[in-house]
Amino acid sequence: MLVCRVEARGESRERPVLDSELKDLIAFCCSGLETKLELLKNEDSTVVIKSIDHNRSSEEEFYFRFKLEEDSIFLANLKVPASRRREGIGTFCVEWLKGLARALGFKRVVLESYPSAVGFWAKMGFVRQQEEEDF
Repeated sequence: MLVCRVEARGESRERPVLDSELKDLIAFCCSGLETKLELLKNEDSTVVIKSIDHNRSSEEEFYFRFKLEEDSIFLANLKVPASRRREGIGTFCVEWLKGLARALGFKRVVLESYPSAVGFWAKMGFVRQQEEEDF
């Protein structure tokens, strides 16, 4: 597991992510990806933003899913279309998510990664999480 600590602005508070908080993210991704995106949210504080062009191959789909947990945000998926990588879309999404974590009072963003993507995550400030033991 990889973790990025953020400077929280106050205590974390349980509340859903508002559509207004997602507006800039969706606008940036729509313009960069040249496709329409669908926003899905549910009661367990999971947010999914994905491309809705079903004629695209799976390599060309956009998918961004995260969940608000007790003291962190878990980044479950971030997939940028292969043809649009290295254009700043993934970086924008991660920086946006870290900003959301700060604004909501979370102390960290956590994720699991494929070995091939660890370099990207390190560039974004993520490090391997040390196993924490409770005594």
